[in-house]
Amino acid sequence: MAMAFCLECGNTITLGTRLHEGQQLICAECGARLEVINVMPLELDWVYAEPCHDPEEYWQIKNELLGVISDERDSHRI
Repeated sequence: MAMAFCLECGNTITLGTRLHEGQQLICAECGARLEVINVMPLELDWVYAEPCHDPEEYWQIKNELLGVISDERDSHRI
């Protein structure tokens, strides 16, 4: 049986014996959503949102993450 530590709170997480990349789990202590990104050696990462396919939403999220105040697309317009 594999064991790992929660990336958020450090709680010990007991995993099943048949792990696979992409397997998701939730920490019982803090509720963090984690994903197995590598089986050998065992490596976890936070679960991220699904890819964004809406162009307007993409620019909004990108600007928020980068802290951009003005829209980059405006600088390319004449």
